[in-house]
Amino acid sequence: MKRFVSYFFSILVFSMLFSACQRDDICPETTQTTPLLNIKFFNIENPGFAKNVNNLNIKAVGQDSSYFKSSVNSANISIPLKTNSQNLTYYFTLNSDTEGVTPNTDTLKFSYVPQDLYTNRACGYRVVFNGFQAFVIQENNNKNWIKNISLKTTNITHEDTTHLYIYH
Repeated sequence: MKRFVSYFFSILVFSMLFSACQRDDICPETTQTTPLLNIKFFNIENPGFAKNVNNLNIKAVGQDSSYFKSSVNSANISIPLKTNSQNLTYYFTLNSDTEGVTPNTDTLKFSYVPQDLYTNRACGYRVVFNGFQAFVIQENNNKNWIKNISLKTTNITHEDTTHLYIYH
């Protein structure tokens, strides 16, 4: 009988310990987070075709270091928007490291309204951007390398689509 009580007590103690444990709160990789701004570059002379950008360097106004710098030609990029501000200005520099070619810098200004959305206890909050607008600031006596831009959405809620087209 003592042996039965001992086993019973042991089982009871272990079951109480394990019943108090909770599942770990880990945010799954599939959960959407704060989206990046997806940009695709197109040929101004043939707008239906993507066009790579040579040696692109992107730097936020007021920052010393570049956010995006690529020696690889690319027609698609993703850059962040500020979650604690309603606007952001970036310098887009074409041919930033091309030897023998003068770099050409254009200024793009983005405005939006950031909105915090509660995802869940494990993942916390994410930010979406509503009322997104983009403007090319005309400088350099109309020698901008960015000839036109086209918004594809005014609400940036996920990274699955391209949000902005830039024609050059």
